[in-house]
Amino acid sequence: MSDISTRPLGEDDYEAWLPLWNGYCDFYSTNLRDGVSRSTFERMVDPDNQSMFGFLGLDANDTPVGMVTAVLHPSTFTLGPRCYLEDLFTHADARGKGVGRALIEAVADLAKDHGCDQLYWHTDETNYAGRMLYDKLATKSHLKYSRKL
Repeated sequence: MSDISTRPLGEDDYEAWLPLWNGYCDFYSTNLRDGVSRSTFERMVDPDNQSMFGFLGLDANDTPVGMVTAVLHPSTFTLGPRCYLEDLFTHADARGKGVGRALIEAVADLAKDHGCDQLYWHTDETNYAGRMLYDKLATKSHLKYSRKL
């Protein structure tokens, strides 16, 4: 049995979530404008928001060691929504211990509960550790393109 558990983000989790979020942003060399992190967190814990969600991954001591965010959205290819796993981060000391897998499974369960037919995500090609896990859990296809507007 795994010592890893997950739970949805709650309103009181900002201080626990923020270092993990900052670790994620650092990993991808991302600098956010003031207020974006707080706004992102507040949208995930807003009970009226049914499109953006977050989970924490917890070790055996209930210490947050990972986080994930997911977005539900309509699709032009399905009648129901799809689920985009937007951000996933595990603290370096907890990698390889099942945190990432547990967080992905938590999002997959949420997606199924909302009638999604697909869970998908992107990662940087240099994220070798992450890709080793992702290759076990999903089929890799398509390239990601983006354009700043």
